[in-house]
Amino acid sequence: MDTNSVAIIVMVVTFLYLGYQGVPVAFALIAGALMTTALFTKISLPSIVGQMFNGINQLEFLAIPFFLLAGDMMTQANITARLIRFAQVMVGHLRSGLAHVVSVSSMLFAGISGSMTAGPAPSNPRRQPLISSSTVKRATSAPATGMAA
Repeated sequence: MDTNSVAIIVMVVTFLYLGYQGVPVAFALIAGALMTTALFTKISLPSIVGQMFNGINQLEFLAIPFFLLAGDMMTQANITARLIRFAQVMVGHLRSGLAHVVSVSSMLFAGISGSMTAGPAPSNPRRQPLISSSTVKRATSAPATGMAA
């Protein structure tokens, strides 16, 4: 077994062990990468940490908190409920209306936020009860809402 195979095994075992211990996935991945790099390369630990911070120092990552802020502002301003009601009026009467309402409301959120994937994500947990109604069971609406994100 060569050194690369042992390094991969150490990284995977470290990740899995920390994952089973309840450590969040991001920290388990970082710990596995740090341990493997420290044990199997000649790169110093400060250089490893510096390269990791340079890797996440991207302008695109700044958009994530702003999408969350935009979703929270939409919920606080009651825009979320209005968009869902609009989607229910448009397509709620059709067969399998719940799926249509979820799809249309996700398209509306994506249009407002400017990003298809980031639109529904911030307000998804808050809008799930709004989509559920007395005729639709919560067990049915939860997967449909989760699939929209």
